[in-house]
Amino acid sequence: MRKKIYLINPATDFPNYFGTEVYAQWGLPPKIYSADQSITTVAAMASSYLDIALCDEGAQVIDFNTACDYIGITGKVSQWARMRAIAAEFRKRGKRVIIGGPFASLCPDVVRPHCDIIPHYRALTSPRKDIHPVIPPLPPWGEGNFINQFLQGEVRTGTWGI
Repeated sequence: MRKKIYLINPATDFPNYFGTEVYAQWGLPPKIYSADQSITTVAAMASSYLDIALCDEGAQVIDFNTACDYIGITGKVSQWARMRAIAAEFRKRGKRVIIGGPFASLCPDVVRPHCDIIPHYRALTSPRKDIHPVIPPLPPWGEGNFINQFLQGEVRTGTWGI
């Protein structure tokens, strides 16, 4: 049976230009002015390994009772407080939490205490201008073989295994 990951794009920590708060103040249902592509991109990359469930907290409520094996949280610095809160709640429920995205990539030492796994994928660069950066394939997550941190070209192992 394949494992399942629940990918979450958290709400921002404060109202912003692209948030759903503008609609809520008028009593309208949530709408997203500019959708974040991070969870859909990861979903496309991981779909050969895992079953996927998505949640953009700006438009829907997080299901903290999900039956998923892994919880994937992405975010920017403007989402960091909410990322921590979501991770803490899922870890309290015994879920394995993966935190990635721009903030985790730039500040892994800050993020590390709040999750079980930090995937770092840096785009490969080419001297040719007509070749776009390529993201390396995901590790075989569905097989349950993890280390706690991945870096392109090298692997940093932690003090525990999955």
